[in-house]
Amino acid sequence: MSERMWQFGPISQFLGVLTEYYDISIIAATLPILTKVFLPPQMPPLVSAFYVVAGLAVSYITRPIGAVIWGHYGDRVGRRVLMVASMAGMAVVTAIIGLLPTYAQAGFVGLTLLIIIRIFVGIFYGGEKAAGVTYSQEFTPAKWRGLVGGLGQTGVGFGIALSAATSGAFIAYFGNDAMIAYAWRYVFLCGLIPFAVVAFIRLATVESPIWRAAKSSGKLEKRPLASLLKGDTRSRFLQSTFMTIGFLTMGATANSYIAPLMINAPSRLSISQELIAYNAFAVATIVAPLVVGALSQYIGRRTMLILLAITGIVTWVPTSYGIVMFGAGLNLTPVILLAFWYGVMYQSPYAVIDPYLTERFGTSHRASGTGISYALGNMIGGISAVALVPALHSALTGIETTSVWLTVASIAIIGSIIGLIGVYIGPETVGAKLEDIESKA
Repeated sequence: MSERMWQFGPISQFLGVLTEYYDISIIAATLPILTKVFLPPQMPPLVSAFYVVAGLAVSYITRPIGAVIWGHYGDRVGRRVLMVASMAGMAVVTAIIGLLPTYAQAGFVGLTLLIIIRIFVGIFYGGEKAAGVTYSQEFTPAKWRGLVGGLGQTGVGFGIALSAATSGAFIAYFGNDAMIAYAWRYVFLCGLIPFAVVAFIRLATVESPIWRAAKSSGKLEKRPLASLLKGDTRSRFLQSTFMTIGFLTMGATANSYIAPLMINAPSRLSISQELIAYNAFAVATIVAPLVVGALSQYIGRRTMLILLAITGIVTWVPTSYGIVMFGAGLNLTPVILLAFWYGVMYQSPYAVIDPYLTERFGTSHRASGTGISYALGNMIGGISAVALVPALHSALTGIETTSVWLTVASIAIIGSIIGLIGVYIGPETVGAKLEDIESKA
């Protein structure tokens, strides 16, 4: 592989993740605005937050559909073309959100359409992991896979920071009243800009060299999905999926509720203060993946994920509680520090999971295996955010009343435990030669 060419894969994945999380995080960053746009003003703030988070999290639930579709064709016809197609789909459906009617205009029609749109967003996002991660890792020399896994995940932080900066700039320029009345639409329409940049860059890239080699040697499978449930590959798939379900349930729940923790009582932070702390959360999701991904190359993917799971089990409760309590006292500095740590714990496992999954599957079904394992984890995480959080909160109202700090921390701990068991029963993968991993049992 040409030394000049391998960087295309990581850059493409980074930009794809950036645009994906701009879209995801713009809802979290503007949550105080959107609850007033799509819901009646008399609705309790926490209940409003549950509704808007449902609109956010439903995209997690439908990702397996996209992973099955995009993963199959990513293995059959190539990674690059699927990355371009999924990105185009994401751009269109995200822009449509800026055209939806408000509650004042059409009642719950706007929220209903938002949720329907997010269903399609999830389908397109399923292709980003199936094709984007495998494309990046197949381009990367073995010694750099850990760092590149982290680099790709820094796109999460940059996407979150871009969404927070965009939201903050619009709020500062238009003010809260104008944002609620009409300017919130501009925030979503601006999402077309990064989508267009990524699509242009991806059109200029070439196909994964490992996939091209498999195609030229006749090693591609006609039914890559079927091979995931056969022989040795089945055990790899089930173990990887179990591990991913744990870590992504933790991640999806934490990411969905970081904003409600800071803006709902007993926290008393203003929207501007919440955005400052949210930016600290974003910075952590940039710094942590680079460090953790690079370290996994030396101490191992399995060891790193075990350490992260144990750390999460110990720190999720004090972190979530501290954000709420310091927010209640308007002590912004500790909230910023805790939001930073929250971002470290949320994002670090993702930097290791990307190379881990690609090192578990053969080239002929790598997009399917990686994409579906990841998407099933996201689906369970989305169900947790939509259904489990409100249900568990109702059982814990004597402790957390108007906040969900204990609910979120409890689910994050459960996810960490599942992830710990999943990775513990699996092998170490660092250093695997992607082109030599056996495709079939």
